[in-house]
Amino acid sequence: MTKKQAPGPRYAGQGHAMQIEGAVAILIAVVVIGVALAVFGPQEPNGIVMLALGAISGAAGVVRLYRGTTFRSIEERVGPSLFEPDSD
Repeated sequence: MTKKQAPGPRYAGQGHAMQIEGAVAILIAVVVIGVALAVFGPQEPNGIVMLALGAISGAAGVVRLYRGTTFRSIEERVGPSLFEPDSD
C-alpha cells in the first residue's frame, strides 16, 4: 500500500512562481481579446475563435493565480519543514 500525498507545493517558491504565471496568462488573454476585437470584430468567425482562445487562456490564468495564492499561504504557514524529506 502506497501513501498518497495531497497535491501541494513541491518546492520552495512554487506558489509565487504560479502567481506570476497566472498573471502573465491573464495579460496574454487580455491582449488576444483586444486584438481580436480590434482586427476582426465580434461578428467575424476568426474574431470569435480568438475571443474563445483568450477566454480559455484567461480562465487558466485565474486558476493558476488562485492555486499559487493557496500554495503560497501553505508555504508561509508551514515554513521550510514542508520541503524537508519524509523521515519514514
